[in-house]
Amino acid sequence: MASLFDTTRNFSFYAPPVAWVIAFIPTLAIISKTFDNRSPRTYVKSLEADQTLDKAARAQSNGFENVGLFASAVGAGNLSGRSVRCIWRPAWGIMCFMLRIRVR
Repeated sequence: MASLFDTTRNFSFYAPPVAWVIAFIPTLAIISKTFDNRSPRTYVKSLEADQTLDKAARAQSNGFENVGLFASAVGAGNLSGRSVRCIWRPAWGIMCFMLRIRVR
């Protein structure tokens, strides 16, 4: 268990793939809408009137647009020669912040 919190290892390289996965969370909100087999025509009308699907699509595209910038920032931080602790703590802090925003 102590090796999990080892601050000498560089975990910041795992942050961009995790950011990419977090960008898919709004898609899960779209998929979680249940289909009503009894009245499929009213289901389509309810989807057209629902604004959350548009918001989820915009949030997902925003996440995908920012993954490249985040990945380049993590790479630049690693190439700068700073200590490992200075790089991976802010990277994972930003990841937790992104997850908190996406879940709301």
